[in-house]
Amino acid sequence: MSDFSKERPIGISGLLRTKNGADFISDCIDSCINALDELIIVYQESSDDTEKIIIEKQKQYPDKIRFYFYEPKVYSHNLSEEEYDYALNLPKNSIHLLSNYYNFALSKAKYKYAIKIDDDQIYFSDKFKEILDLYKREDKVKILPKEEFAFKYYQKLYKKILKNPNYLNSFSCHFLIPKFFIKNLISYLKKKIQNDKIMTSFSGINLFEDKIPLGSFETPDLLSPFNGTFDTVCFPVSSDTYYIPFYDKENNRIIERFKNDNKPMLEIFPMGFFWIHLKEMKKLVYEKVKDKYKGKCIKIDEFFNTNFFKLEKKTNYRSFSHLRLIYYISFVSDNRIIRYYLNKVSGKR
Repeated sequence: MSDFSKERPIGISGLLRTKNGADFISDCIDSCINALDELIIVYQESSDDTEKIIIEKQKQYPDKIRFYFYEPKVYSHNLSEEEYDYALNLPKNSIHLLSNYYNFALSKAKYKYAIKIDDDQIYFSDKFKEILDLYKREDKVKILPKEEFAFKYYQKLYKKILKNPNYLNSFSCHFLIPKFFIKNLISYLKKKIQNDKIMTSFSGINLFEDKIPLGSFETPDLLSPFNGTFDTVCFPVSSDTYYIPFYDKENNRIIERFKNDNKPMLEIFPMGFFWIHLKEMKKLVYEKVKDKYKGKCIKIDEFFNTNFFKLEKKTNYRSFSHLRLIYYISFVSDNRIIRYYLNKVSGKR
């Protein structure tokens, strides 16, 4: 990890790990590549055309894409009891843990900042580039009093909700943070990225066929509407920022978690929605899961016209209360962009 702290030129390295990602990896790369200064692709042995597509995309973007084959078996999802117990006893630096598969990709990064890219996500290209470009700006911009006020109000509200998760049960997001605040809040965060290079997290929306899935904590085998908050972070590459294993015995999986030794997660600011997530639309997955989503999805237009409380009442879905605020802000600020990409990608497989 000490090598991570070496000096790097200013730029953004995308880190994409993939296995059997042929369905969407080409669209994924096309949608994010302009926002990145390089894309590091680390792939495992696959039963589809993943490797072939990677080679083709590298020829298409020769100045940006570098790829590596990762040979070790990785113990991550859908583990048997025996596999989980075996992986549980592996050392934290084992090459067989998903977190170190991620760290291997991170070790190849040439630039100062890095962000995780997933092969089943279609990115909002222009919006994604707009935010990542701010990390490369060296000029400073003035933060206006109204922008500072909007952020302080949001921060106070956010902390209040964290201390009392039921706080939002008595109020709507619209009442607590009116729309005229949101423009100034977003402007404040963009300026803070440009001025201070704050770490930010990115989220996405899950899509199944042409609808939004409504899984919840009560139905963990179904995707929830939202994907990735505090999971995808743009961060400076250093010996303090890397991935560690997260052990999930309930679901027999050992996944990765972003580790940041300098800042708590609450100082990583959420920037809203930046992609459509198509995990359950992969060919190897779709036929196995399509029946369980019957009656467990909502149409796109209905999704946008339903507030969180009505949505939760109508379905079994329940979000973390503090995330409702984040999602509401993103819906208001980027409603048009989100609708465009949901409809564009709808039904794709």
